[in-house]
Amino acid sequence: MNLYSLVIIDDEPATLEHLSSILNWKDIGFYVAGLFTKVSKLLEYIESNHVDVIISDIKMPDMSGIDLAQVCNKLYPDIKIVFLSAYRDFEYAREAIRYNVFDYITKPFTYQAIYNEMLKLSEALENDRVIGVYNEDKMLFAQQQLFTDLFYGTISNSPSLEQQFHSIQLNKSLLESSCIVLRISINHFNDYIKNNWKRSNERLYHSILSVIRLSGNTEFYMPLRYNDSDFEVVAVNIESDEKFQENIRIQITKVIQILFSEFKMSVAINISAYYNKLKDVAQQKSSRINERIASDPIIEAALSYIHKNYAEEITLIDVANHVLMSPNYFSTYYKQHTNENFTVTLNNIRIKKAMQLLTEKNIKSSLVFEMVGYRSYTYFYKLFTKCNNITPGEYRKKYLKGS
Repeated sequence: MNLYSLVIIDDEPATLEHLSSILNWKDIGFYVAGLFTKVSKLLEYIESNHVDVIISDIKMPDMSGIDLAQVCNKLYPDIKIVFLSAYRDFEYAREAIRYNVFDYITKPFTYQAIYNEMLKLSEALENDRVIGVYNEDKMLFAQQQLFTDLFYGTISNSPSLEQQFHSIQLNKSLLESSCIVLRISINHFNDYIKNNWKRSNERLYHSILSVIRLSGNTEFYMPLRYNDSDFEVVAVNIESDEKFQENIRIQITKVIQILFSEFKMSVAINISAYYNKLKDVAQQKSSRINERIASDPIIEAALSYIHKNYAEEITLIDVANHVLMSPNYFSTYYKQHTNENFTVTLNNIRIKKAMQLLTEKNIKSSLVFEMVGYRSYTYFYKLFTKCNNITPGEYRKKYLKGS
């Protein structure tokens, strides 16, 4: 599990000791990297060590917590700071906000107060990490989507594929490279999630992918799909190595050992498909791509979730999380099995419900659009009219007149 580094500074050694042991820090995603009684010593440490979070008292002998926040805001803006102090003076709080301090907790603090604050901070750091990854490589999502579409979608001709590779900054020469699809299954998945993993499932998958990438020289792309205990990744032979398959098998053994020793995780990794050329995937459509399941439990679960939550601001990501799939893979999977986009399904369900509500005399027609999950009446009006060739008001008058 990836943990965020935490340092604590207070001029009272007893307080330091208490803070370092008050929580099981690893359970909420942190490890205590250092304890300090002087700001100057802490700043020396930060110069040569990565720090994600500082918990600091405000009043200290050599520099105040405000001075520390000012320095960090200028030199280390990514570090999150939480102040602990007996001082409730508004000026301190105002200065803390000015220097982008995450929060301000007054003494005497309780276990629950610290726990709640640090859990909130852990979530904020995780959101920053996701946003940071996206900002560092805005092609990441597009690349994952292309590989998903290639293996499970409808891309069927080389010119189109070459254009799409070029548009997302992938060298089209990759299309001539051989590739292997690896299927990774986590043994005793539910028990592992319950007892060993305190983060999101998606972060678990990406942590495993990081281990795979770091254990060899092969280029691995984002998971094609993930569904509960199983997910798949594509290994591309970017160096045209004649021993590609042999090297992959050696790497698989190494990864299994690392995951067991570092994550206490038992996994099975198998080669589920091999292609001489990546571009052949578009022509050799695997039989699993063309399968149509009449009663698919994933689609049923997705539709059930939509019907229960259509009145909320639900998104494709929400439904994908509910059925334990990546948004990319769920989008493709859903369209394959229903022949329509998720958004079309959601709008159809909402409009049909709106039609039902408009026939009920005790419900104001002006409230119907919000009751079925829309936040803009104008958008609802246009969509309803397009679907029914009649406005919501006209529909209601027509129905009530006939009843």
